Amino acid sequence: YLGQLPSSIAVMDMDGGVNYNSVPASSVLEIDLVGGFQDPIVPKIQHILAAFRAVENEFAKYPDPDFPLAQATMNIGMIRTFEDQVRVTGSCRLPPSVPPAVLTMWMDRLRVACEEKESTFRVRDTKSSFYTQPESPWTQDLQGILVEMGLSSELKKLLVSTEASVFHRLGIECVVCGPGQSVGNSHQPNESINIDELEKAIQFYQRVLERFCL
Repeated sequence: YLGQLPSSIAVMDMDGGVNYNSVPASSVLEIDLVGGFQDPIVPKIQHILAAFRAVENEFAKYPDPDFPLAQATMNIGMIRTFEDQVRVTGSCRLPPSVPPAVLTMWMDRLRVACEEKESTFRVRDTKSSFYTQPESPWTQDLQGILVEMGLSSELKKLLVSTEASVFHRLGIECVVCGPGQSVGNSHQPNESINIDELEKAIQFYQRVLERFCL
């Protein structure tokens, strides 16, 4: 929509999303048809958006077919207008198939694109992807507890950001397990978890503590 506006149109307010990693449910754009500003914001936003799309187009070069989504994903989750700036925040989820050097290159390209339009690009947090061997004793013990409870012990790869990435960097084996539906539910405006699923999760965590900590 911005691309179809005359570049001199003044954007008075842009507001959308609730945080950086949720799918935006709504947005508001207020414009001034009089325009005539010497330094309009629309071309700057278009330039930066084009740089993000160029990086996003390279995600397909580093697939990991075992993930629900076979390649990295990017979500621009929030935009806010302040007196002295327009702030855009988002998140990028990366499978282990993306080398660290490639990630650095992508971030540098986005930083340069922002600087070309007198803007600032900032990485607020980074959590590297992790992988735990399915054959490890830790993983097999956890699967055994799930089987004892009559629950599915199927292992899958998840393209989400969790504290497991932090622990993994310290050499700690990790398995992500929790109640509710993840894909298609988490970080959605109507995200929810059934009470009975929470109760099963409590029983599972209790058995894990009894098995490994007592």
